[in-house]
Amino acid sequence: MARRYRNLLDCCATAIYRAGHGNVAPAIDIAPSNLTRALTGDDRKLGVDHLEKFLDEFGDLEPVYYLVDKYLHEKADLKNSRLIEEAEVLMGRFSQVIAEIRAGEGA
Repeated sequence: MARRYRNLLDCCATAIYRAGHGNVAPAIDIAPSNLTRALTGDDRKLGVDHLEKFLDEFGDLEPVYYLVDKYLHEKADLKNSRLIEEAEVLMGRFSQVIAEIRAGEGA
């Protein structure tokens, strides 16, 4: 999901336009023109309080899922990479131990 959007603002804009820009603006207490400018990254910013109101009012959790996908999956990928490296080291050591055992059996 994180790859679908350029950033969180892009994700929020998609969700807001999907819900209907004209419906969202009054529901989150922002003028429609200010909401448009905030979503395009102009001089207005979309505040966290606006995002929370949007989530509460419309139930579209896409922005939350975007953040989870972007930040938690990246951490999980790093952890998995480390675990794979550790497993490779252990498998190499395991192969050495088996070779030593086999060498001892032939003696």
